[in-house]
Amino acid sequence: QAGAALERLLFFMQVPVATVIPVILNQVILFSFLRGMHYVRSTWRQEGRDKMLDEEVHEAESEVASMTLSFLAVQPLRYLMSGALTSIDGLEEAEDPHNFFCIMLLFFLSFAGIGGGVF
Repeated sequence: QAGAALERLLFFMQVPVATVIPVILNQVILFSFLRGMHYVRSTWRQEGRDKMLDEEVHEAESEVASMTLSFLAVQPLRYLMSGALTSIDGLEEAEDPHNFFCIMLLFFLSFAGIGGGVF
C-alpha cells in the first residue's frame, strides 16, 4: 500500500500524469530488493530441494511484482480517465456515475492488458 499512499500525495493529485511516477518508483525499489535477495540466495550452496525452493521463490516474487504493478498501474489510468483518484484500497470515495466513454475505455484497456499478459 506504500505505492498507493504515495499516489495520494498532493503533488500527484494536482498533476494527473504524475501519478505514474509512484508506479515506476515502486517497481524500481521492488526490483532492486528482489535482485538483492536473489544475489543472497545465489551465494548459498544449492542442491536438490534447495534448487526447487529457489525456483518457487523466484516465481512467487515475480507474481508479487506483477500484481503490484497491475494494481498500481490501474489507479493512474482510472484517474486520467475519470478525474477521480481512488482511495488506497482502490475504491472511489465519491461514487459519481461515469460517462459511457469512460466505462468503455476502461473495458478496452483491461482486455488489452489481458491480451498483453497472455501473449
